[in-house]
Formats: sequence, C-alpha cells, structure tokens
Amino acid sequence: MKAASADDLILWDVFEEHLEEAAFLLSMWRSRLLADNYTFDELRTGPEQRLRLHVDALVIGGPRIAERLLHPALMEGEPEQATVAALAMLDGARKKKDALQTLIAIMEATDPARSEALGAALVLCEQGLLPELLLAEVKRPRAPEVRARLLDALAEHGRDAGPALSDALQDETPALQRAGLAAVAASGRRDAIFECEQLLRSPDGMTRNLAFDAALTLSSPEAWAQCLSRSRRPEAEDGHCLLLRSLLGGAGDHAWLLRLFEAGEALPAVLWAMGFGGQAAYVEPLLTALDHEESRVAKLAAEAFCAITGFDPYDESDVTQQPSVGSSVQAKAGDETEADEAEEEGQGDDFAFEDEDLDADLVPDAVEQLPSLERAQAEAWWKQKRGDFDRESRYIAGERLELSSVVAALGSGPARRRHAWALGIAIASGSAYRVSTRAFCSRQQPQMDALAKAKPGELGRLL
Repeated sequence: MKAASADDLILWDVFEEHLEEAAFLLSMWRSRLLADNYTFDELRTGPEQRLRLHVDALVIGGPRIAERLLHPALMEGEPEQATVAALAMLDGARKKKDALQTLIAIMEATDPARSEALGAALVLCEQGLLPELLLAEVKRPRAPEVRARLLDALAEHGRDAGPALSDALQDETPALQRAGLAAVAASGRRDAIFECEQLLRSPDGMTRNLAFDAALTLSSPEAWAQCLSRSRRPEAEDGHCLLLRSLLGGAGDHAWLLRLFEAGEALPAVLWAMGFGGQAAYVEPLLTALDHEESRVAKLAAEAFCAITGFDPYDESDVTQQPSVGSSVQAKAGDETEADEAEEEGQGDDFAFEDEDLDADLVPDAVEQLPSLERAQAEAWWKQKRGDFDRESRYIAGERLELSSVVAALGSGPARRRHAWALGIAIASGSAYRVSTRAFCSRQQPQMDALAKAKPGELGRLL
C-alpha cells in the first residue's frame, strides 16, 4: 500500500475556505469603514477579528499552503483574495525581504487592479520590519505606479520616505504625486511646502485635495487662502475645501457655511461639512431640511443633526423610522451569519468604497445607506435638549468639542465620520498625532491612546 504523501494529509478544501472567507470579510470590513451604523469597536471585534483569524489559519498552513494556494491567488485570484494572500505570505515568510520583493515583482508585471490589491496588503500588514524594508525598496528605480504604492504604504505606516518624496512630487504621474502628498502629510516635512503649494492648482481633483491636506499640515498660509477662496462660491469639486473650512475654521467660517446652506448652494457638500462645524445654530435649519423633496438632502441633514446633537437614529426608543436598507441589528450581529448568507445569495450590503479618498467623497458614496428621520419626532427631541447647548460652542455628538469628545467620537462614533476627524487631527497637530483609519484597529488603538494624552494647544486649529 502506497504511503500517504504530505500533500495528501492537508485538508485543502479547509484552507481554500479560509481564503474565500477572509476575502469576503475583507470586503465587508472595507464597506464598514464607511458605515453610519458601525463603530471602531464593532469593526475591531466583528469583521476585522474574523478576517485576521482566517489569515492566521493560512499562515499556520505553512510553505505548502503558500506554494499551492497563496501564490496562485496572488497571480490569478480576485483582488480581495490577492490582498489576503499577500497578507498571509508576509506574515508567514521567514525572510520578509524576499516576500516583499516577490510582491513588488508581481506588482510591476501585473494589471493596475491587482497591483492596487497587493499595495493594500502593504498598507494593512502589521509586520514590524515592513516599514524598514519598504524604505529600502522605495529608493530603487521603479515604475511610477509601483513607487506610488510603496510610498502610500510608507505614509500609512508613518515613515518618512526621505528624498523619494521630492522626486514623487515633481513627477508628472498623478498617482505618484498623490502618494508623495500623502507621504508629506504623514511626515510633516516642511522642505516640501513649495511643491505642495504648486499642486494646489492641479487640474486633478484628488491630487488637489491631497495638496490642501499636505500644505495645511505644514501650516501654509497660501493653502488656507486658496481653501477660503474655493469655498466662497463652491462648485461640486470644492466639497473638500468646505470640509477643511468647517474642521479648521473659526466662527466666521461656520457662519458662512450656514449662509451657503440657506442659499441652497452645494447642499450635499455643505451638509457634510456642517456636521463637523458642530454649531447649535445649525440645528433648526437642519430640522427644516428633514422634509426636503430630495431624499439624499434629507438624509444628509439628518446625519448632520445627529452628528451635532447626539441624537441616535438607531435607538428604537427615540426613533420610529429605521434605515431604508437593512437594520442596524442585522448589520451589527456579532457572528454576522445572516450577512454571510445574504452575500452567498447575492444580497449583501452594497456600500460604495473608494480606497483613494476617504473624506470629501464619502457623502455621495454612502448617503443612500443613511437613516431617515421624522421631522416631528426630531423636533420634539430637540425641544427637550435645546437648553443644553449654547451658541458659542462647537458640539460633537451632543458634547462640547474638546479633546476628550473627539477621542470618544473616534472610538464610539459612526465609522464613516472617523476619517474626517482623523484628517482634522493630523492637520491641526502638524502630523504629530495621526489615526490611521485605513489600517487595522490594532494599529489605530495606540494612536488613539497617544492622542488622548495630547497637551492643551497641540490641536489648536481643531479645538
């Protein structure tokens, strides 16, 4: 009788299921990053925890699983499978440098979608040696798109890319310019301020928005002046400037947002920004907008109202009209069994997700998932709470805007709003405090702990 080989002893179907489940959970985790009814803790203990358990199982499978299952997924699998396979390979490889170079070689030879998927793994990977290895690799001559992926990963890991930043900012490839701007914002390198200010006039909207982020992180007066100029008579492409003005501006800037709202200008972007302005003076105008003829405007007004006052649209004791798509109970179920079944039947959640931009474009991408509010009920609630608010303060979820309330919002507030608050924190602190809202929660938690210990004045423009 022929002895069983090592391959015969491996339960291949079990490991294939681990790969498929991890890919599904990665997609779910990404969608929840933009969910109104998910929080940091729910992300951490829900899809993220399950995702990482499946990745760990693939790592435990060892070299044979890597060779027969992970490597083919890198080359031919769906994008989410490629990302998961890359994560498992980086986690399990004894020689991290060789594993990274293998991924880079595939990125250089493959299509943009697969290259992006592998770049996402470099952002998410928690291996402590990875930033140093990336720093060495980004100095080598490479195609602009691949250099952009490496720079983006370095920025997310909080590492200064050194001379590679200047080369990226001066390159004519938009993807590389954007990665360079993100890296400048992460490192706070003041020697790059001129290049950042030059890109404030980029015809590419995403590049221009990142240039504002980077230049404002470097305290550029030119960037703030242009931000004010673009938000005075905003076009559709100026939503990011409205958000920045709301996050970082003073009383005059917040009053201007209200005037834009009353004039009916750029309503979706203005409403998104108003939620971060946190003015009690916004509340009654927002209540009137709950009956707006356009359902998207009404939903955004409801979101801003909740963001300022702390009204919970998912608390059944306070609200009778639940979200139009699904229920918060099902979406937050701990084991997410029903969500798995819905996905198998082709009826899973359909949150839009754009990995490149997690601030200004949140409004049009996820707005249909927001709950609606009944105006009469919201007005009755506000009538009881109105005395707790004053006209001189800013508010976040019903609390005065201060360090403790911002930290609380990052921990227990809607996931989709965390990205903008993290942006405001990074800019206001000159990149001294950053919360990597695109990363796994295990990386974010120490960042949030450090933020909670910030000294008075370190986030002056935000607070």
